[in-house]
Amino acid sequence: MSSTANQLLTVNGAHYDISQLPPEGQKLLSLLTEAQSELTRLETRKELLLASQQQLLSGLKPLLPAPLPNPNEKAATILGKASDFIPTTPVTEPTEQPAPFPETLPDEFRARQ
Repeated sequence: MSSTANQLLTVNGAHYDISQLPPEGQKLLSLLTEAQSELTRLETRKELLLASQQQLLSGLKPLLPAPLPNPNEKAATILGKASDFIPTTPVTEPTEQPAPFPETLPDEFRARQ
């Protein structure tokens, strides 16, 4: 989207005369323009902060003490390749059927039909 001094608005290659916008359209266009300006300002600020971060890290690096040993260096190491085999336990049908529900089962525990 772009807007020029001659009151034209371009959206996706189509040109619009913004002087023909109703007041609600003028307000929305104003808000859109303000949002785009703010996004541009924030993108510039982000780039400045990233550059500042790199400069600060460059200044900090020579002042850092010796690095600590990697805690994983003392951990047990597993050598070799992982197996593609997944062990399973065979399953068979039960040989006994469960006991039937008692006839005296209270209604609040029975399934509703």
